[in-house]
Amino acid sequence: MDFQRVFLFLLLFISEVCFPQGEANFWYFGQNAGLNFNSGSPVVINDGALVTEEGCSVISNPFGELLFYTDGRTIYDRNHQIMPNGTGLLGHLSSTQSYIIIPKPGSSSIYYVFTVPYFGTGSLSYSEVDLDMNGGFGDVNEVKNVILGGNICEKLTAVRNAQGNGFWIITHGVTGLTSDTGDSFFSYSITAEGVNPNPVVSKVGVEVEGLLYRTMGYLKVSPSGKKIIAANFGLVTESFDFNRQTGKLTNPKIISYNHSSYGVEFSLSGDVVYLTTGQAGDRDELHQYDLTANDIPSTKKILYSDVGGVEMAALQMAPDFKIYVAMTGTNFL
Repeated sequence: MDFQRVFLFLLLFISEVCFPQGEANFWYFGQNAGLNFNSGSPVVINDGALVTEEGCSVISNPFGELLFYTDGRTIYDRNHQIMPNGTGLLGHLSSTQSYIIIPKPGSSSIYYVFTVPYFGTGSLSYSEVDLDMNGGFGDVNEVKNVILGGNICEKLTAVRNAQGNGFWIITHGVTGLTSDTGDSFFSYSITAEGVNPNPVVSKVGVEVEGLLYRTMGYLKVSPSGKKIIAANFGLVTESFDFNRQTGKLTNPKIISYNHSSYGVEFSLSGDVVYLTTGQAGDRDELHQYDLTANDIPSTKKILYSDVGGVEMAALQMAPDFKIYVAMTGTNFL
């Protein structure tokens, strides 16, 4: 297996508590790579059909049984076959967080598949998977590639709302030739009534210009759902307070001035954050910061450093509460 520049973005990080059940027990990513956490420890699996450089998403049921997975362009069912109507989605194999799967509140069979573009060149969109179709293996129904907003970064995350009856999908705009939204976050509400196409807009934090790599970098929510961190490649990494009642982001704080920060993960308490930095041919490092400090950048600890070696990319906490790091071009995490 060849684990490429991989992003393990899994459903259970939209919950108030990490991994209360088994929905994130299967991981498929990279070049046909996979892990199964149903035993409590990661077991290598190599039956996946996924081949992707970055964004991907997997969803299982509460019992840890695989349902489907995607790279943002193609959806594969639990038998690793392409779903009917499951191609041509608007994500990209080299988009940081190309894709996220959200269950429709109040439904036992409908799942929303949200996608974001590559280098800020397209729109946030969503499609519906109905697991009652195709003999229970799922089908993308007539709701496909519904556009919500254009000119956005490669950032996409989600969090459960304060009422517990829905979710917020959160992304970030880009300033370019046809857009001036690079200073704004967009929060879309999802309830049993569906996806609200009118986002809550938060003009906060640094402006992201549509200069290719500046659209890259992770957007992550803390386990409590009250904090959000945005790694803006070529700019800075910032934290924000998130209001799960209103969908608003406030109180920006600089975490790191490193212009090559990319992967992000919170500790289980939400008080510590980890960043991967660097790019091909440069020094690649893993940093730790204390989010409770008054001067967060000054708390930096370098946990790993390598010059001219493999590129560090994704960070993801697993059901075993360990944080795994993807290393470009290697066959290990």
